[in-house]
This record gives sequence, C-alpha cells and structure tokens, in this order.
Amino acid sequence: MSRLPSAVSGSILPHFATESMRDVEVEVLPDTETWVSPHDTGALPVTYYVLHIHIGASAYRVRRRFKDFDFLHSSLSQAYGKHLVPCLPPKQLLKNESPEFLQRRQQHLAAFMAGVLSDKVLSMSPELCAFLECESGAQQAEANAVTVGELAHVEKLV
Repeated sequence: MSRLPSAVSGSILPHFATESMRDVEVEVLPDTETWVSPHDTGALPVTYYVLHIHIGASAYRVRRRFKDFDFLHSSLSQAYGKHLVPCLPPKQLLKNESPEFLQRRQQHLAAFMAGVLSDKVLSMSPELCAFLECESGAQQAEANAVTVGELAHVEKLV
C-alpha cells in the first residue's frame, strides 16, 4: 500500500482536494476483473485493475484499465517532465491475459503508484486526483457511512 507524505506544501490542487490528499493511501489489489462487452460479440475481454483508496477516514475502490494508467503517466510527464514521473511497465503488442502476466503487471502498476505518491509534487497533482476520483469517491464513502450510521440508529430505536 502506498501512502502520501503527510506534510505537503505549495499544493496545486483545487481547494476541495488539498486537505483530503494529505492522507491518501492507494493499493493496487492483486485481483483483476475481466469484462467482455455484451453488445459487441467479437470484442476481446478487457482487464481492469482494482485500486483500493483510503483518504482520511473514507475508503472506496475504482477500476482502471492499463490505458488509464498510461494516460495518467502521459499527463504527469507532460505537466511535470518525464524525469519526475516513475516508469510504467511497457505496453504489449500482443494481448496477454495469462495470470502470470497480469500478476507481474499489477506489481509494476503498484510500484508506479507508490512512486507517484512518494513524490510531493506528483502526489498533489490534479491529474492524480482525477485518476483516483478523489472528490466523488470521498463523497460516496461519506454517503455510505451516513447510511450505515442511520441504519444503526434505526436499529437502536426498534
């Protein structure tokens, strides 16, 4: 699990995300999800990597394809320079869905995320916040917590 440094100054994030990004943890889970489009009978399966994200007391999950990580890498490289951005595993010319390949790629993606989160500039970037869906994920987690809290209150009354 990668953890963002707790003291970050000179943030370029929008105000809503600055406080929440100070304590973010991201884990690229070892399990992948493979989906096939029900609308396209000739479509190849698509692999999603599941990221478990903790921001403060909130936790949620997002699913990302390799091309999403590649887009994040390109966006960060363009905004901050390639020398600052950790390497991504290389793209594959031929589709490889073997369990060994997916496990190696998951480990490389976890290392990429750890590198991004360990950098004070990259870890506070709007690009990373968008990739992690910080605002909507935190709102979703808060809504779930309120719902659970309301249910507990109702159970006590009954």
